[in-house]
Amino acid sequence: GELNISNKGQKIILSGWINKKRDHGNLLFLDLRDNFGITQCIIDKENSSFRELEKIQLETVIKIDGQVINRSKETINKDILTGEIEVSIETDCIP
Repeated sequence: GELNISNKGQKIILSGWINKKRDHGNLLFLDLRDNFGITQCIIDKENSSFRELEKIQLETVIKIDGQVINRSKETINKDILTGEIEVSIETDCIP
């Protein structure tokens, strides 16, 4: 819940539980839950961690490195504090 639109472009490290996963073929969406709330993270199939994250179970704790990016206007989620942004996973994830 601490990340928002003012963090756009920043490189960040997040740790938390995988709350939800949505696989869209070439893209995997992970809702990462920590003590601040839920942050949507995305990873594409070109990332070396993609296959591992596809198989990982919900409630697994992971650490990710990524960059804060804007969500597209049509995908903004007004129900969560981080709903205007998402984190593009850039480096290997550590379960």
